[in-house]
Amino acid sequence: MTDLKSMLIITAPWAPEVNTFRMIPATPDCPYLDVVYNRDKKALEITSTYKRNEYAMFAKVDDNGDAEKRKKAKVDEETGMQITVKQERRMAEILQKYFILEQSEIIAFVQTFAVNADRIDYMQHFQGSIVEAPKASIIMP
Repeated sequence: MTDLKSMLIITAPWAPEVNTFRMIPATPDCPYLDVVYNRDKKALEITSTYKRNEYAMFAKVDDNGDAEKRKKAKVDEETGMQITVKQERRMAEILQKYFILEQSEIIAFVQTFAVNADRIDYMQHFQGSIVEAPKASIIMP
């Protein structure tokens, strides 16, 4: 089993004049590629090294490798954006993503995986009240 303390906390820009915290791998055997605290959604977005296959839409290309244009633009139902090129559905290998929403669970994750969690004030990036991380307790009969 790998050492759980395998990531470093850094400060990263989020919006103009607003920062958030990000965690980056500190060792080659770290199970996560990237961890970002999303200030807008108040969630921790985790990108793991585990890959899975999933269908996705890609631009259809011609013999020259250029995207084929559509005769009439189409509006994507999910994003509301206009699609101006032809698309085709293909199997793609993507990285598994996880989202942690509860603030106490976010704090527990950071304390478990960050080498420098005790030296960096990442709690300043939480908006509103700060919840204490749950303490591990042993139940005795």
